[in-house]
Amino acid sequence: MITTVTMNPCIDRTVHLKAFTKGAINRVQRSRTDIGGKGINVSVALRNFRQDTRALCLDPMDSGTYLTDTLTSLGVPCIMVPVNGRLRENLKIYDDEAGEMTEVNEAGTPVDFSSYKRFMQRFRSLLAQTNILVLSGSIPPGIPEDIYQQMITEARASRVLTVLDAAGEPLRRGIEACPDLIKPNRIEMETLTGRKIPDLDTACVEAMALVDRGVGNVCLSLGAQGAIYANRQGIWYSEGTPIKVVGKQGAGDSLVAGLCIGHLNGQDCGEMLRTGMIMAQGSLMREGTLLCTQRIFDELKPKMPVIKYRSFA
Repeated sequence: MITTVTMNPCIDRTVHLKAFTKGAINRVQRSRTDIGGKGINVSVALRNFRQDTRALCLDPMDSGTYLTDTLTSLGVPCIMVPVNGRLRENLKIYDDEAGEMTEVNEAGTPVDFSSYKRFMQRFRSLLAQTNILVLSGSIPPGIPEDIYQQMITEARASRVLTVLDAAGEPLRRGIEACPDLIKPNRIEMETLTGRKIPDLDTACVEAMALVDRGVGNVCLSLGAQGAIYANRQGIWYSEGTPIKVVGKQGAGDSLVAGLCIGHLNGQDCGEMLRTGMIMAQGSLMREGTLLCTQRIFDELKPKMPVIKYRSFA
């Protein structure tokens, strides 16, 4: 069972513009609305491939049963901890001409201490039935910034494999608990280290520095340059394969889902990266927060390159 944690779920509204012009009137070509939150996206991607998963979420009560109803319709079992407030709403502006996405994200409704304590109790009750724990995304106001560090420490004590995909202080503090896998993107890694990552060699150096600090595996996504997967045995690299990008939301979460599937299937590191990259690029080929399907996966699999970039064995 793969348990995902989403502490800051949202509604994602993606609008497509022919070309985005700052300070001007922009005409929407098409739009869609999806349930969002990084852990939720991971669970949805996993369900697309018939994997056993469940989503543990804070559930803002002012939005009614929308979150539960939507996840149920997507076939994702969910465990909800009710909190005051409403689902935050995020606007994704996709410039079709430039292939760029601008995000305008709300912070989320503050969470009180009693709700936080209930959430942690529910989390602990799920550990015995969890093989992989995925901690993803931002945290709302009122939640301690070391929350992921706490959860990783408790999960590792229960022999649960831990995956962290976060940014800023929650990522920095989470790393101190030595998760089994982290998946930062380039911007998140640069913010974490305070250093620019202009090329692949620098990416490898920064990833291995985290491995040396006790992180088991680092998958660093590099946008159009692909991704690397690093641990004490070596570094694997995939530059991806040429595709038509339609939407960017959820690609990183699909990468995480693919890595989890690869681990459960006993794949080696190179094949895990291949699976993750196929799922990430498959999601890039779909609008909004629609994620990779089996049909797209099968189409991309023969085309996805992976090389052993460095070996330490």
